This record gives sequence, structure tokens and C-alpha cells, in this order.
Amino acid sequence: MAIVPAPNVDEMKDQKDVKGLIIALKDDDATVRYRAAQALDELRDLRAVWPLTNALRDEAVTVRARAAEALGRLGDGRALDRSLSAFLCWRPLPEFSSRKPNTTGSVQRAD
Repeated sequence: MAIVPAPNVDEMKDQKDVKGLIIALKDDDATVRYRAAQALDELRDLRAVWPLTNALRDEAVTVRARAAEALGRLGDGRALDRSLSAFLCWRPLPEFSSRKPNTTGSVQRAD
């Protein structure tokens, strides 16, 4: 099986390859997705609005946060409703899914 190299996000950013960066937002590696969102933020191209909005549902919280930051900087109102919905429909992180608050407000393991 051939190993596929990770997309070169820095090169795509330097070449203003918005389409390539949008594709990189769907990469298997969360670091690549994060860096693609960061590059799209720096390029400030409105073609990135919907792909960044979709990234608000990414499994990696860092990617979701970076996409939200990029959308905020783009200032495109079309993304506001979807951004808000994505944050209101959050899922608990796996490491906290087996815990529940007790009556004192601290966290305890649910057995």
C-alpha cells in the first residue's frame, strides 16, 4: 500500500490555492485540517465560508475552534446561523462521556 503524503498547506497558502485548502479541510489528519482552516483564515477568501462552516462539525475541537475563528474574521453573515447551530448542538468529548455531575457540582465517574 502506497503512503500518500500530507497536503503541503504552506505551499497552497503561498500559491493562494483556496480550492486545495478547502480539500485539505477534509483530510484524515486533524493537524492538516487545522492548518488548512488557519490558511483559509489568512487568505480571507469568501469561497471558504461554506467549507469552514462545515468544519464547525469536525470531530477535532481544535479544528472547530479554528474554523469558527476564521468565519468570525471573514465577517460573512451567511455563516452566522450555521455557526451558532453547530455550537449549540455540540457533542461531549469522549473523555468526559462517562462522567456526570453530582449534586455538589463536581464531576464524578458514572458507574
